[in-house]
Amino acid sequence: MSLLTRIGIPDKLVGVIRAVYDNSVSSVQAGGVQSSWFKIELDVHQGCILAPDSFGTSTDWMLERTVEQGMNGVLFGQDSLQTYTSLDFADDISLLAELFKLLIPALEMMASEATSLEFEVNWQKT
Repeated sequence: MSLLTRIGIPDKLVGVIRAVYDNSVSSVQAGGVQSSWFKIELDVHQGCILAPDSFGTSTDWMLERTVEQGMNGVLFGQDSLQTYTSLDFADDISLLAELFKLLIPALEMMASEATSLEFEVNWQKT
């Protein structure tokens, strides 16, 4: 089952999106020389108008699943009733927790969810 189906996108629309990507090929041109055509194995084409939304939807789903597992987050300000669990911008995500020991399980959960989407947590930067 695809992520789009899991979040409620109708099967017919998922089929249309798949049709855009199935059996796609490309070539590279550099210095006036064009490479042989090759099959595109990745899920999103560079420059596709669906790419930013596809990435954002996947990231949001991954963060929701991580937070649902009991991540507490942090409160900002004296009278704050709002808990913040993450800050994200483009392809960077910062998980927030009051204590480091609470952050480790959240990071591990996020890494597990990321794997299901073929994303990878860069532990060198974490």
